[in-house]
Amino acid sequence: MNHDFEQFYASQDQVWSGNPNENLVNALGDVPPGTALDIGCGEGADVKWLHDQGWVVTGIDPSATAIERTRAKCPEATLHVGTFEELELGTYDLIVASYVPLAKDAGKKLKACLNDGGKLVLLHHEFPLHQAPEDYLMPHNAHELLGGEWDIKVTKKQRSVQHGKGKHHKDDLLLTATVREHAK
Repeated sequence: MNHDFEQFYASQDQVWSGNPNENLVNALGDVPPGTALDIGCGEGADVKWLHDQGWVVTGIDPSATAIERTRAKCPEATLHVGTFEELELGTYDLIVASYVPLAKDAGKKLKACLNDGGKLVLLHHEFPLHQAPEDYLMPHNAHELLGGEWDIKVTKKQRSVQHGKGKHHKDDLLLTATVREHAK
């Protein structure tokens, strides 16, 4: 993946709205807290929200600037600079990835990082299928890329963001998935 996330974050004081993702909040509102991994945690709004709900949160992001901003927002979180593919990680009750370019072969590692009964929540903008990236794990290709060991649900969600770079995107796809018990 050829992204310069450090330049992206370092080039401005604040990129995103500073608020947790409303679709993530709605999806997890009644899930009892445990351990959580936020892949591509950015400036930490979701990390902070998860922590405030009682989760023990680990956040990762390839940008050191983003991690510094997350640390300022939620010093209680465990934070690492790097990508999901390159970091050695533990296991979690919840894995969250919002608008993150996960490699299309990330499914095996995602499964290995989930505790029994754990949940994967993947959020992406809805793209017309002819524009949807095929090199990444996305809600539209998750059944194919994650495989039959997962119970997967994809729903279309509206969102309302008033500030930050993502404010022009109004339609999201929310994927929630769990590994079937016999597949672990």
